[in-house]
Formats: sequence, C-alpha cells, structure tokens
Amino acid sequence: MPTRKSSRAAKASTVYYAPAQADNSRGLYQSLEALFRKVVTKETITKGDYVAIKLHFGEAGNTRHIRPTFIRRFADLVKQAGGRPFATDTVTLYKHQRHTLFAHLETATDHGFTPEGLGCPLLIADGLRSSGVEVPVPHPLELDSCVVAQAIYDADVLVNVAHLTLHPAFPIGAALKNIGMGCVTREMKLRCHSRTVRPVFDP
Repeated sequence: MPTRKSSRAAKASTVYYAPAQADNSRGLYQSLEALFRKVVTKETITKGDYVAIKLHFGEAGNTRHIRPTFIRRFADLVKQAGGRPFATDTVTLYKHQRHTLFAHLETATDHGFTPEGLGCPLLIADGLRSSGVEVPVPHPLELDSCVVAQAIYDADVLVNVAHLTLHPAFPIGAALKNIGMGCVTREMKLRCHSRTVRPVFDP
C-alpha cells in the first residue's frame, strides 16, 4: 500500500486485497491494477513526486520473487498518476550476492529487473557506502532511532511490493520485513540483529 510522508500521528489503515483466483474476464494482473487504482488517490501521488517502489530483487538462483512484469505495471501506473517511479532495495548485511551495490544490480539484472524492462530506474537505496539518514522512532520498543536508506528517505511516496517469505526468527516476513529491514542501511540491519547475534564469552 502506498504511503506518503506525514507528520500526523499514525492511525489505523484500511486494508484492501486482490483475490488470486482468475476468471475469463480478469486475472491477477488486472486485479492488481484495480487494487492500485482504488488505493492511490490524487492526494497519495502528486505530479513530480519521487516514488520508491520497494521490492526484493531476489537472491541469486531464487525463483520466488515477484516477477518484473508486475513491477513494470506498478511503475506505469505511478507515471500515469504523475509520479516519477524508481525500483529499489538495499544491500544485505550478510555477504552474499546482494552484499554490494554492484553485485546487487548484477543479481537484479540476472533476474530480469532492468530499467528498460521496468520502465523506470533501478536504485540501490543506500548507495555505494550504505548511507542513510538517522530518524527518531516515535514509539520505541527497543531502538530510539532508525537509519533509513538515503534514496528511500528522499522519496515522497513509498509503494511496498512484498512477497511472502519465511524466517527463523520472524516466522512470516512480507510487508513488515520488506520495509523494516529492507529500507534501512547495513549499519541499521546490524543494530537490529545485535541482540540475537551478539557473541557470548565463555571463559
């Protein structure tokens, strides 16, 4: 669901969904478009807004990520609404194929995510050196602040496109994980994991 930066207090959101079943007149592709048009209003995206489409480009060899054709449709719809979309993700904390900006972009290209195919730029949001902006957490549970990846911080609107994943510490990782872990810098990822991966000295 697209969200716009606001200084107002958070309130409960209305949740919309698109059924996965298809019939002769409509499939998932058309359902997602109808969902987007229902959620996005003139107040959500205004002309010239930078719109971050946050997704997971998929790990090397992975086949469970959202297909580029759906991201292309979202980008086209953002442009129709007057926005300037870019597809984005951040580098990983662990040293795998998405650990650096260059390796991450190579993996995205291998999976079919290209500017030509998506109709918008691909940006690794925390850049070459995993840079971001530290912002206070309004109602902290564990951490008082959060380092948001630079390009995501600079965006006017965020469109979160998440796929369902499973995680040993956070059983279902989808929308919350795509934003909470996927929109922050490597430093922040380490800070989030520090309570569970801190070494213990046994004399």
